[in-house]
Amino acid sequence: MAPYLHTDDPNIQYYYDFSQGVKEYTKVFNELNCEWQWQPVTMNDYKHTIEQIRLSSNGKLPLVFNLCDGDEVNGTPEHQLLMN
Repeated sequence: MAPYLHTDDPNIQYYYDFSQGVKEYTKVFNELNCEWQWQPVTMNDYKHTIEQIRLSSNGKLPLVFNLCDGDEVNGTPEHQLLMN
């Protein structure tokens, strides 16, 4: 899971631009022949997102990377993800 933030501030946009990271993860997981999904989250939807991961696992054990470093001022989670 990665933080998502919609903003018009170019400095903050730069910090939340994960396009290069998505390309790198795509390459690695394709090479490993692993299913994966880039999942952006906010303070408003992280609980629902975690529940959806649980419900859609189809008997598989999901592995979740928490890339959220917490910017609660701008509405992105950190420690909240660890409590779910």
